[in-house]
Amino acid sequence: MIFQFKVQLLDMNKPIWRRLLVESDMTFYELHKILQVAFNWYDYHLHSFEIKRKNGKKVEQVEIGNPSEEFELSWNEVFDEHHEKLSDWFIKEKDRVIYTYDFGDDWRHEIVLEKILVPVKGKEYPYCLKAVGPAPEEDSRGLYLSGEAEIEEIDSNILTKEINELLHGTEETPSRQPSFDWNALLEKAREFNKAKPWEKLDDDEIFVVIDPLTGEPLFCSILGAGGEEYGMAVYIGDEGLKSLFRTMEDNTAYFDILLHQRSLLLSLSDRDELEKEDYQIIKEAGMSFRGKKQWPMFRSYMPGMYPWLIDEEEARLLLVAIEQALLLLKEVEEEELYISFFMEEKDIIGRIFEQKTGWNTGLISLENLVGDLEATEDLPLLVSELDVLRVSKYKKYNNPIEIDFFRVDMPIQEEEGERPYFPMMAVAIDQRSELIIFQEILQGKNPEKNAQSILLQLFHQLEAVPREVWMTSETRYLLHSLLEQLHIKVIEVKKLPQVEQLKRFLAEMPKF
Repeated sequence: MIFQFKVQLLDMNKPIWRRLLVESDMTFYELHKILQVAFNWYDYHLHSFEIKRKNGKKVEQVEIGNPSEEFELSWNEVFDEHHEKLSDWFIKEKDRVIYTYDFGDDWRHEIVLEKILVPVKGKEYPYCLKAVGPAPEEDSRGLYLSGEAEIEEIDSNILTKEINELLHGTEETPSRQPSFDWNALLEKAREFNKAKPWEKLDDDEIFVVIDPLTGEPLFCSILGAGGEEYGMAVYIGDEGLKSLFRTMEDNTAYFDILLHQRSLLLSLSDRDELEKEDYQIIKEAGMSFRGKKQWPMFRSYMPGMYPWLIDEEEARLLLVAIEQALLLLKEVEEEELYISFFMEEKDIIGRIFEQKTGWNTGLISLENLVGDLEATEDLPLLVSELDVLRVSKYKKYNNPIEIDFFRVDMPIQEEEGERPYFPMMAVAIDQRSELIIFQEILQGKNPEKNAQSILLQLFHQLEAVPREVWMTSETRYLLHSLLEQLHIKVIEVKKLPQVEQLKRFLAEMPKF
């Protein structure tokens, strides 16, 4: 037969329970293993079952457990959980047992027999019909009593599905065979969270960690002083430093920041903010994180690309950064180190590894870390000179034209599982008539290489070459060599009025 149990964690502010279907002939020890999975305990501590109601009658001083030294002082009669079957003690509906896990924290679970059912052919048991509320974290009773920890909210359907996957050992996502030790990264993320570095550092107090393998600087910013998002952003190399400066500028739109990011992010999140892949990493590591802003989530940011899961090399870099951030934090706590506001300094506090002495803390010159961030070389001519010659014979277009190439917030994923990218839009607007005279979406991860060809398409469509074009420095970088060949006057500006109006219109459009 099949027993339908409702198992509820007692003495909690919020309901935490599981409705389970289990085979009646299994032992109490087997039920213990099921309950460990269903409530995501780690089986670190002792446990026991106390019989409260059997065959419709009240029972006193009867325990089922592991009759070893932990029960020597028990006043109750103790039966061996490896031999006692559920059907010996659960006879009628409403029969009741208390399962206690961890005699220190005293997590008491009330097990009530709701129904006795006939097994369904083809159905796998044990099975979770419904799960409500995640269980607290191990060894956390004191935190819950003091109010320092809260029970987070998790969708019941998601929780039920995850429990059944664990009970049956099935995975929707194939298990990976990683070479990187994700457990180490998750443990460091847990340690980082417990250290609460945002109580000591603001996000503009930047420090650097030099990766010992590549020599690349990792610029680190602690997040959380504002009380909204907690974690650490790690900006990689020259490209990362440029995006860090952009992030710290006032009035920079989030999407513009996103498009230029080269960074890694450890974000301490709520459970329901995780993607399936995030939870998979945690589950495969055999770990769990309970509570609000406790679950680590790792993201990679690359220019023009959609935020994505980190790969193993990025995970290694993030682990290095977190490890050294924790060591640096100890120096800050001991008042041996002061980290100043980043934008005001030419030198930066850093952690660097040397073969003879190991890791050391010191001041590092920014100039020695990165090159000239302002220096850029225009792209060479990427179209044939014959095409340029053909276009040069067109008549002149007298009105000034705004020309821009910019990414749009419509991520494209070309293949399943592949990282999406933000496509680029090419647009030309007549300044006087305010009419869009050309627009096209450029797909592909590196649309910049096609920018000059697209500009030639515009001239072919107009059958004219403009005397004057307005553009930003980013667009000029793409097109300068071609514009110079055609002797077109270029006005470089920070903002293009008509293009900005078009961007606002696109931003307000609903996304599907």
